[in-house]
Amino acid sequence: MGAEFRKKGINVHLGPTIGPLGRVVRGGRNWEGFAADAYLAGVLGGASVEGMQSQGVQSCAKHYIANEQETNRIVLDKGESVSSNLDDRTMHEVYLWPFQNAVKAGVVNVMCSYQRVNNSYACSNSKILNGLLKTELGFQGFVVTDWKANFAGPDAAPAGLDMAMPDGTLVMGQQAWGQPLLDAVRNGSVPETRLDDMVTRILSPWFLLNQDSILPNPGIGKIDNVTQPHPIIDARDPSSRPILFQDAVQGHVLVKNTKSTLPLNSPRLISLFGYSAKSPDLFGPSFGSEADGWASGTEPINYDEFFQNTWLMSKNHTRSVIGINGTMIGAAGSAAVAPAVFTAPFESLKSLLLILLATRV
Repeated sequence: MGAEFRKKGINVHLGPTIGPLGRVVRGGRNWEGFAADAYLAGVLGGASVEGMQSQGVQSCAKHYIANEQETNRIVLDKGESVSSNLDDRTMHEVYLWPFQNAVKAGVVNVMCSYQRVNNSYACSNSKILNGLLKTELGFQGFVVTDWKANFAGPDAAPAGLDMAMPDGTLVMGQQAWGQPLLDAVRNGSVPETRLDDMVTRILSPWFLLNQDSILPNPGIGKIDNVTQPHPIIDARDPSSRPILFQDAVQGHVLVKNTKSTLPLNSPRLISLFGYSAKSPDLFGPSFGSEADGWASGTEPINYDEFFQNTWLMSKNHTRSVIGINGTMIGAAGSAAVAPAVFTAPFESLKSLLLILLATRV
């Protein structure tokens, strides 16, 4: 992965995801992480950091911290986001544990989450940023917001925030960084020493990983309008195929063949039951986004309704039904990856039947 990111000219890999751990069964981002076990998540998260950064690409451990649900985690038109309330022992022995592994592995940036932690927003929470992360764990990299998650404006800087992404505005469009931060430095609200610290933390990973010399121009292969001619950067490496195949094989779930059920003995009729019998219909716009094709992991849904309800409405809206008539074959979100090939039992048996009919004498 690190080699592919580097070939694409990508400076920062927004991963690994070690929060949420997955302690809430219905958590919408559980699939991105490694395990609900903090120790296992830490070991695998640390290994991910080492592998990615060995290729000169920055890792970003996320979402810091105690971000265990999607529902009401984002501040919209009114009200507050959900608050993850936890005591000191739970923080250290569960949620902070995998981030400790990431810091020990040398992770160069950490993404703070949308929701509140003990009633204070994560990206302006001095206790978790200055206290736990930068002081207790000795983190020397920079803290970056989840997209538009700086809800405190320039006051987040003294609390430990170093970078606001993607443009310093909030979900509802208010300016929270940039000029307000500059004004705060000029009037003394944010000390210049803090600004110097932010700059040092942001630039240090760039030089530490030799990104001033080894990377192509950032963003190569990714443009604003995918309908226009642009260079295609195929970052895949044939030498990676053996390990990818091994992972696919070892990731299978084996079912015990009791009473010699298989192979079937020349059946005249085969019945398939359940939503997983067929592939979800490929339904979705193709505009190179996380909603492209199967990337949202859904059987047919109304995409206009989906995005309207997910991003633009208040927290009291009615959510779009997802996967009502089919199995979700992948998850949704900015980390979603659309499968190149997907085969369900019905399609597999149909293909086999066509082969048998074609070869039948």
